[in-house]
Amino acid sequence: MSKIPDIIFKNKVIAAVASVEKFKEAVADSNISCIMLKFGNIDNISELVEVAHKNNKKIIVHLDAIKGIAKDPHGIKYLAKIGVDCMNTTNPNLISTIREAGMVAIQVMFLVDQEALKAGIESINRNKPDGVIIMPMSIPEKIIKDILQKTKVDLIAGGLLTEKNEISECLNKGFSAVVTSHKNLWKN
Repeated sequence: MSKIPDIIFKNKVIAAVASVEKFKEAVADSNISCIMLKFGNIDNISELVEVAHKNNKKIIVHLDAIKGIAKDPHGIKYLAKIGVDCMNTTNPNLISTIREAGMVAIQVMFLVDQEALKAGIESINRNKPDGVIIMPMSIPEKIIKDILQKTKVDLIAGGLLTEKNEISECLNKGFSAVVTSHKNLWKN
């Protein structure tokens, strides 16, 4: 099923960082193999990617959080050129552009009701992302199993993870990994 490189799921926990300080902590943490950048701009993104790679970390860029880079084919190609491994976005129309640029493409889905679930499954099947971040992580197991059965795509739990036991609960539901900004959860 997985088109996502093993190293991204190696430790089952992806560190989400929204500041230089948190980025440095994630880079220094031997438990982390993948960092999601939820900050940055055109002036510092290449340096952040370089530092992460020198420390054997893969980088997921949250496209919607990077300042000064257009959310269009040119901006996406620039991020691929500087070595970004993976990109996530709430805009499913960018998935094919991300993949064509040679990066792993992850779609973000906010599930708030049955209509969002139906539209999300249709979007996944239409746009064919490599993986999907489901938010919030508290979605019932039967819904997760339904998404997995209907889409055959890796799911990543995100949003509102605060307790260590929630990681194993998410993995037991069928998620391939979790993404969290809580440093105390980075050691699985």
